[in-house]
Amino acid sequence: MTEEKNDGKKDENEPAESFPTRAFDVIVLGTGLAESLIASSASKIGKKSVLLLDANDHYGNSFGTLTEARGTDETLFKGWSVPVCLTRSGAVLETHDVVTIDDDECLLASLRRKFSVDVAFKFSLGDDRLTEEVCNSEAYKYLEFKTLEKSFVCVGTSDGKTNGKKGEFEFVPVPASRAEIFENARLSPTEKRGLMRFLKKARDVALEGTGVNYGRGDDANAPIGAPGTEYTLDAEREDEGTFFANDGDNNSSSSSSKNTSMKAFLMESPNDLSEITSDAVAHCVSFCPSVTTKLRGRASEMLITYIRSMGKYGPETPQAGLIPLYGSGEVAQAFCRVAAVSGAITALRQPIKKIERKNSESHIEVLTKGGRVLTCKKLVLGDAQGDIEMVGFANDEIITPNRRESSKFCINRAVLVTNRSMVGSDEAQHRVFVAIPPAARPGKLYKDEDEFVCFATQLDYSSRCCPKDTFIVHLCQKSRRTVPLQDVFADILDNIFSKVKQNGEETKKPTILWGTSYRTPDVDDDIVESFKSDDFVKFPGADCNVTFEETVRLARSANGCLFGDDANASSLSFDTLPLFPKAPQKGEEREEEEEVTGDGETIDLNEDEYALLRDL
Repeated sequence: MTEEKNDGKKDENEPAESFPTRAFDVIVLGTGLAESLIASSASKIGKKSVLLLDANDHYGNSFGTLTEARGTDETLFKGWSVPVCLTRSGAVLETHDVVTIDDDECLLASLRRKFSVDVAFKFSLGDDRLTEEVCNSEAYKYLEFKTLEKSFVCVGTSDGKTNGKKGEFEFVPVPASRAEIFENARLSPTEKRGLMRFLKKARDVALEGTGVNYGRGDDANAPIGAPGTEYTLDAEREDEGTFFANDGDNNSSSSSSKNTSMKAFLMESPNDLSEITSDAVAHCVSFCPSVTTKLRGRASEMLITYIRSMGKYGPETPQAGLIPLYGSGEVAQAFCRVAAVSGAITALRQPIKKIERKNSESHIEVLTKGGRVLTCKKLVLGDAQGDIEMVGFANDEIITPNRRESSKFCINRAVLVTNRSMVGSDEAQHRVFVAIPPAARPGKLYKDEDEFVCFATQLDYSSRCCPKDTFIVHLCQKSRRTVPLQDVFADILDNIFSKVKQNGEETKKPTILWGTSYRTPDVDDDIVESFKSDDFVKFPGADCNVTFEETVRLARSANGCLFGDDANASSLSFDTLPLFPKAPQKGEEREEEEEVTGDGETIDLNEDEYALLRDL
């Protein structure tokens, strides 16, 4: 791995001078998650010669972390800054300070280096695409996870009874087991039965053909959707396909038409769930970013993935979410390490000046700013790599600033450092996920005709992202670009947090010690469902989803277009093919692990020893 120090004399030069060759099978520009997935797969599985470059001096790009500010020209946030390429390339459109506390009054001054603040925080689910790739690629050697402890949906108090103030929020826990459903006093007996019937059907779809058995269906501690003796599967099996069909299926019933939203589907017959329960399922289980998000497509896929993930690692961890320790930026770096260990050359601080497709010579030339010309057969371009001249590429292959400027939507994010948990003092509720639907926010400062949901994830010191007795809260929500950034989260900050110290008086609200908000382009407009060429792909930045699922799906689809013939999988959907084949089970590799010596003795080798022997 090449990572030369910048001594200030040659700012843009020139790791490329030390490369052993100028020609590569694959050149990857950027170290975001999608780019690092492609690089590691091509190097480890495809046995390609891979060059991984990044214009920044650290990994991750829009999937990385904020860095400590080094000068006034890049100090966008108090004490922290974003990568310069993110601002120059339009990946960050606008910033706004939530609060500013003088350094001599703030514990952050002495503890800043102990924080890991993600640019776009995300978490994974126990059985999602990312977890599959982490396990199969052996990236788990470089990662650690903690489970989410609880999920909540916010309910507004329009009657003004909560703390005597109208419009404040109440955090309603989302049940994670049958016992929690039936103990929930908010649910009527009819609604409990309807919710269990719906989740049971989702479970049957999710686990069909997997061979997974959750044991006794009447076990109160079984994960949500475990089969119960009061439900009959055969009578309902006909309808499962219509509830979770793809858009191309024309046999669906009117109740599950492709124009029905997930929330409307939950509230209508035969489910008949209340608005609060529907919000919990739609936004804390299916992670729908809007009240109007359609039932089919991502919403139903995430619901199925969530059900499969619940209790996957035993009854002691019923929650589905997994939080990467030290921040979600560690995930992209882990796959960069997989690529490097597999033979890829990695160089940071390597800006690119020009990329030219040579159709007559069947290769692509990459010109570094130091003047070095590199060639490749396949090129992957990530976000935040600065201004690069593109020659020989069609307009629909690249994401131009004009295309981003024409988008009417954007992604709004806020990062807060607080002194206590926003959902109470219970230590089992420090790593939490919260969905704040529009119905809970009557005090919004803008008109929200799109009914977008605000997602909040709170981390404590056990996540290794902040010191003890502090918390990091990540907020994320879509909006129209015409909405002022400072208005997007204003009512949430006023109702949940306190921005100033109360002159020695105790306040029940957590105090914001430091915070900022910023706006990034809506990359959903940039996502290409089917990549158009077999030698070049362009990835957008981080999306508004709270999990990595869509990013991994894009990486799989791009990998199939680039190396589809190598994978020999033209008959399958590319985004369903893992980037790394599943490792053989121990029983399957037992015969291979027994090597016979010249005396006829057998030698048992562990996995690492066998891998070394095979390589030799």
